[in-house]
Amino acid sequence: MWIFWYLYLWLVISSLFARLNHGRAIQTILSAFGVWLVLALRSPYCGVDLLGGGYIDTFVGMPYKSWDDLNAIEKFEPGWTVYCKLCGYITDDPQMFLAITAAITVGLISWMIYQYARSVFLAFMVYVSFGLYLFAFSGIRQALALSITFFASHFAMQRQHLLIFLVLVLMASFIHTSAIIFLIVWPVSYFQLTKLRGACLLGGLLVILPLLSSIVQFIVPIIFGRDYLGYADEGGAVNLFLLYVGLFILSLTVNMPNNLYRWMLLLAVVGQSLGTISTGAMTRIAYYFATYFILFFPEYLSRFKTLKVQLCLKGIICALLIAFFYLQSSDGYLDVVPYHFFWETGYTIY
Repeated sequence: MWIFWYLYLWLVISSLFARLNHGRAIQTILSAFGVWLVLALRSPYCGVDLLGGGYIDTFVGMPYKSWDDLNAIEKFEPGWTVYCKLCGYITDDPQMFLAITAAITVGLISWMIYQYARSVFLAFMVYVSFGLYLFAFSGIRQALALSITFFASHFAMQRQHLLIFLVLVLMASFIHTSAIIFLIVWPVSYFQLTKLRGACLLGGLLVILPLLSSIVQFIVPIIFGRDYLGYADEGGAVNLFLLYVGLFILSLTVNMPNNLYRWMLLLAVVGQSLGTISTGAMTRIAYYFATYFILFFPEYLSRFKTLKVQLCLKGIICALLIAFFYLQSSDGYLDVVPYHFFWETGYTIY
């Protein structure tokens, strides 16, 4: 657990250093480097899906497979097997494979932070603390898809280069099928989500919650296949849903710089509403839209014009984010905590 406290300290140091040198790019690079380093140097046993889920097994077996053999791998989407094959041309070391994947994941998210976040420091605090970063230690396949769709949203916000947006989302869906849901982002970006409309849509969602299970049973097999129905269970994961609802309501109190901001938060609420019928992986659909909380927190804070108020609120938000991180990770979330460097559990895992 101590490594994450050092990571928080690194984000603070990066912010202070950049403030002295007036360098937004420097701050982004330094912050991203620290976030990547912790992710890249973790043990392959630090994350339940790396070995248990077969991600590293798939990569390690690639040198013995031809391109034609990839068609016979049914456990994962073809995009993931192709990605593993391409990484195999760079290295045959599983640890380097994890480092490369971490670099792409953190790099795309950091680019979006650099381009859009009002506060680079607060954006990285949200990324590290709000669940997406911890998830990237284990669910590297979906984490990679998440970073690609987050980057793709840049083109949706600008309403330019539809073809690039489509290619990126399809690429992400070839890595993790659930990413196909992100296609909805382009059309909704053309519909103005006013405060009144947002409140009405949220109210409508709350009304249909009792019917959600039946709706999911009908829609999920059509979009993702019947295998994903196995993620539905008794439900009960509602705390994060309520938190998302509260943050979306908060977004209705201010004007957003782009129509897509509020849409993404609402779609995150819709995705997380699946927590009422599933405590498992089905709620991960919300992750594709929850990435925008990285940009929302700094944007909301910027609405307070007084510097002292901003600093005070930033301190409160950071304290709450760290508390959220501690509560989420304290039970050994996805076997990420306790954290171990790769040399602590052995460099060679086979």
